[in-house]
Amino acid sequence: MRQFLFSFASLLAITGPAMAETDLPTCAVTPEDVTETVLSEAQLLDLIDCLGSPDPKLRDEMAYTRLTDQLRDHRPETETLNTLKDRLIALSQQEDDAGFLQPFVLLILAEIIRTDTIDAWLTPEDRERITLIGADYLTNTEDYRAFSETEGWRHGIAHAADLLMQISRNGGIGMVEAIIIMEAVSTKVAPLGAPAYTHGEAERLARPILYLAQREMLTETIWSDYFARLQPNREESPHWDDPYAHEDTLAALHNTTAFARAVYVTADMSEYESLEPLKLGADMLLRFLP
Repeated sequence: MRQFLFSFASLLAITGPAMAETDLPTCAVTPEDVTETVLSEAQLLDLIDCLGSPDPKLRDEMAYTRLTDQLRDHRPETETLNTLKDRLIALSQQEDDAGFLQPFVLLILAEIIRTDTIDAWLTPEDRERITLIGADYLTNTEDYRAFSETEGWRHGIAHAADLLMQISRNGGIGMVEAIIIMEAVSTKVAPLGAPAYTHGEAERLARPILYLAQREMLTETIWSDYFARLQPNREESPHWDDPYAHEDTLAALHNTTAFARAVYVTADMSEYESLEPLKLGADMLLRFLP
């Protein structure tokens, strides 16, 4: 609902070397190849190469499920984690016309961040770069597909939000990452032209904001300004003069309302006093909507 003062893509170039573009990896394993309780580094890399598979059984049921299981319950050695991290970062720079690879790369990067939250091993540069990767995808994607009975999940908006949520929980981030996360989320709360969210996207977008507030890095003034900037901008589209007569503004109203309610309800039910500015900001936003 507003323009950025900088480009995440340009910041990515500053914070790390550009990854060479190669052909998308081919999924060369089957579920029968990865039945062991603890998988080797080579097997984990093979599973990463399946994250862009058009087959939901290979992509979601095998690759995502086994990688998540390994990273959560059978944490690899730090050297292996670094190898997996580098492979995921490289794949995050690939063209992805089918729309499967990027969302699932982001989801596994979220699991990489989670391991670092539990027992820190990433460098500050790693955390900033992964934050920028998630923010860049969320800001620039126009792929709002979620679930298909024949193709399975894409759900890039929610998966990018999940990555930013895990980063928000990480004790190794600072104000720079916090602002990047807030800015990225703001671009997808209710972008004009987006459909009405129906697969939990608003709730997933709210989570990084809620976790950031728990960190108490940001002042009440910053949060008040943030929610004010989420209000519909009548200079952005003449349709806001009569929002209920146009599909784009109806969808934007739906999405803004869903986000604000998700923030308000969670903050209202929480015992964290640090969430009170979010409750006030969400209430202000709901009252402003036409």
